[in-house]
This record gives sequence, structure tokens and C-alpha cells, in this order.
Amino acid sequence: MSTALVERNFLQSPEIRQRKPFAFDLQPVLDYISLQGKAYQDNFYKEARFYAKEVYGRVKISDIYEHDVKEDGRLFIPSLDKTALQSYGEPLYDPTLPTWYRQRAQKDSQWVNRLEEKIKTAHIGDIFIDVSPTEFDVSYEERKKWGYGWHSFLRIHQVAEEEGERKILSRAIRIYLDPKRLSELFAVLTGEQVEASSLLGKLSKLDWQLNPQLDGLQIANTRDLLYFHDLAEKLYDQTPNDERIIPPEEDKIFTANQVMDRYLELLKPWLGDIFDEMFSGARTDETKTQFKQRALRMFQGWEKAMRALVYREERFQPQLQSLQSNINLVHDYQIKESFMQEQYIMFASACGAGSGFGKSNSSPFSSIVNRVSENMSYSSMSSQTESTKLLCVTCPFCKEEVDADIVNDGNGKIICCPNCGETAPYS
Repeated sequence: MSTALVERNFLQSPEIRQRKPFAFDLQPVLDYISLQGKAYQDNFYKEARFYAKEVYGRVKISDIYEHDVKEDGRLFIPSLDKTALQSYGEPLYDPTLPTWYRQRAQKDSQWVNRLEEKIKTAHIGDIFIDVSPTEFDVSYEERKKWGYGWHSFLRIHQVAEEEGERKILSRAIRIYLDPKRLSELFAVLTGEQVEASSLLGKLSKLDWQLNPQLDGLQIANTRDLLYFHDLAEKLYDQTPNDERIIPPEEDKIFTANQVMDRYLELLKPWLGDIFDEMFSGARTDETKTQFKQRALRMFQGWEKAMRALVYREERFQPQLQSLQSNINLVHDYQIKESFMQEQYIMFASACGAGSGFGKSNSSPFSSIVNRVSENMSYSSMSSQTESTKLLCVTCPFCKEEVDADIVNDGNGKIICCPNCGETAPYS
């Protein structure tokens, strides 16, 4: 990739263009499939399931998500093949994100450090609590652009052991509490008084004496977690009307976990087809870009079918009835096409918005991400990424207009196309 790539619009548009990350990024999926092959299929199902439940179902209690505990005490996310600190810290090093978003990522990563420290002396079954408040100090209009709304999350983490290996099993509960009531909720559960502005990144052990009814709690049992949900609802009901958060209309549509499970099972063969296509790779008559466009179109078609099920969209009732009467019809091209040709609407979560192909794990950008350490801070992050620019240019390899990454990898500047992953020295 020559420097001619960045000449067009460089002087006219030297600013960094902000863009929202994808809530479901297919690029890592493609990377992991290339590394793990068919062994990655179950993780693909889990990631898609979690995404659908949060974004479309807005379930009140999430599925379990896991962290392995390595011998050195670090938390590791098997499905992403990276440490928890790397995963939660990634936004820190992305100059396309707004300052408040990156600073939030730095704070949100602190619970990883704290949990890694606490589990050194923790026992199997111990419960830890943290709260992820929405960004109250940012206008609703602004934070909504980046996948945040009026809801916050109460997160429950339990120390477990499977086949002799320690794990952290976690679930998130969607709540609509104002800052004061969030602090009260944390105090009731942990016995610690923490200002709302300091909640993000704070993690403490569940106080069993204050909550004796939780003795024997198993995080896998959703019924056991209803206590947390009901406690949040009680605090919400006690909130004065002028302080109470009123969820927007689109947030008032909740789908029960059991119903979402039924929808996901119905459309699971479609996910299998998507995985098989991504595993097979580009056809002989298509470029890498065309292959990605085809895979994305299939995945977004699956999303539209999920949306139609959740919202019971009238225009799709014939197709949905056919699917429910014969699950094998999910492979039918005409049924798929009826969803795929519909306009795609991005639904947002705190992780981002919609689906797409982001940066490759093999991109030089990841060399910066991998430098995330326990000592990361917003100021150190800023100094490491000040040479990174994203420019609206045309890649000579895939011919796509992209925001190219210019990264100093320690040996000099490299320019990387986020679409095809091709790189070259930059000067």
C-alpha cells in the first residue's frame, strides 16, 4: 500500500472521524474460524445468542458469560481468545471513539483488575457485584448514538470450578435506576457506601449477612437471580416521580428468556449456514470484499428474521408461520431472501450498534491493544495513540473506501486497511 493511498482528502480532512463500533463484529468471527475451524462453531452460536437476547429481546437477565481463570490469575475470555483486560480495554486505544467513551472503558476495566485480585483468596461459590451505570453526564441523544440509553446493568459474578479449572460465571441484569438508587442498590448488596460517580469500576463481594436469602445461590439458576431484579424494582417504585427514569417506548418491549430461546432454536440452522459459508471462504468467482458482503448480508438477514419474530411483524407472518411449522424451511433460499432484501436497521447496545466487519485481529492495530496492562490509564493511552489517524481513502487492494489505520507499531508507521487487512509501511 503506497502513500498515494492517503493523498486524496488528506489535507482537506485531517481530522479523526468518529465511528461507532459494531455490537456484533464479524471480523473476529472470521479470524477465529481461520484459526480454530469448526471448533469455533459453538462459540459463534453463543456470541450470536447473547447479542440477539440483549439487542432484540432486551431480556431482563442475560445469559451466562464466562471468564477462565489462568494460572497467573488473569481472567481470559475463551471465545475471544484474549484476556478480559485486553477485551474491556480495547476502546481505550481507539481514537475514533469520543473521549467520554474511552475514559469510560478505562474505568470499566478496573473491575477486571479488582476481580483478579479478589479471586486469589476467594472460595468456590463466592459472589461479587459490580454496577455498570449508563453515562448520566452525557446527554441522552449523544449517548444513544453510541449504544447507551437510560438503562444500567447490575452484574453478578460467581466463582466456579469445572473439571478442576476455576472460572468466573457472570450475568447482567438490566435496570432503570437513577444514580442515587444505584448507589443504594450497591450498598444493600455489599454493605459499602459508594458515590454514584465512583460506581463504574467498583467491585465488591456480596454481603451474605445483609442478604441471607441468597445463601446457596447458583448463578445458572435464573430463579435465584430474581431477588436482584425484584430488589431493583422495589427501589425503582420508591423513587420520587421527579427523579424516576421513564424508559423510552422501544425499551418497554421485553421478551422472556424462554421465548427468546425458542426463537433462537428456530433460527439456529440459519446461523449454521452462515458459519458454513464463512468456514468455506470466498468462492472462486468473488473477491474477499464480495465474500464479506455476502456473509454480512446473510447474518443481517438472520437478524431481520429475529426482529420479525420478536416484534411480530405482520408482513413476515406467512414466512414465520412456515418456519414454525417446518424448521427445515429455514434453509429455503426464498424464505431467507425475503428477509435479506429488507432494509437493515441498526439496533444498538452498550457494545455498539448493529453488525458488520470491523478491524481484523491480525491487524497491526491489535499490537497496540495487546499492550493494555494493569497500569493502563487514559493519559498513557492518549500518548500511545497520538500518531494514529483514520483517513477517508480508497484501498488499492480491495478498492473499498475506508478509514485506514495509521499505526506506530514500535518499528515505524504502518497503514492498514480495516476492510481487507492488507498493510504496508507508511511514510
